[in-house]
Amino acid sequence: MTDEAYGDGARDDGTRGVALGRPETARALARYRARAYASAVAGVAVWALGEWLRYGTSYGPGSDLPIPLILLGGIATVRGLGGLVMARRMRRVLAAGPWNAYPAVLLTSGVRNVVVVLGDPATGETLPLYVRTQRPHLAKPDADGVMWWCGDPVRGGVLTRSSGDRPIWTTPVRRPAVRQFMVQEATERGLLDGLEGAEGAEERAVAESG
Repeated sequence: MTDEAYGDGARDDGTRGVALGRPETARALARYRARAYASAVAGVAVWALGEWLRYGTSYGPGSDLPIPLILLGGIATVRGLGGLVMARRMRRVLAAGPWNAYPAVLLTSGVRNVVVVLGDPATGETLPLYVRTQRPHLAKPDADGVMWWCGDPVRGGVLTRSSGDRPIWTTPVRRPAVRQFMVQEATERGLLDGLEGAEGAEERAVAESG
């Protein structure tokens, strides 16, 4: 796929900088990491409270009251730690390459099967990606129909709306039959008709980067 790439502004050699060089991207990633850290800390606190109620008070091991606290604390801790790992992975990817603006179509089949198909109207190439988030609305393109993506088509990468507010992790759809179905569905919804929106996103990014 050809790239409409933009990062932290043009360099002396005419290339563009990395995605993490954009202040909006750095702030969004910092917020993502802060939410994950807060979840981990809160989870540990709730888990510790449950353990204290179970073994350090009159409730005793036979009481059911501390069990939900222990479970909720454990879940929040695991999610928070997982978010911190994901934030580090995103940072590596965003520090290695630029954002690329592509027309996009969001396809959903249940909560766990959210796919975004990116398209390149200039070449007709497409890239279907699984969206790894429990909030599918974050993968819905803005009014311009464009999503920003930074990564490797084989290993995965970071996706965000053109507003750049919430980065999410994506992995490629690998099964040929599923890829073909998703691409066909997205094409029928006008995926490769979105060149104007992608060009507009590029123009705005150039203006913002100075």
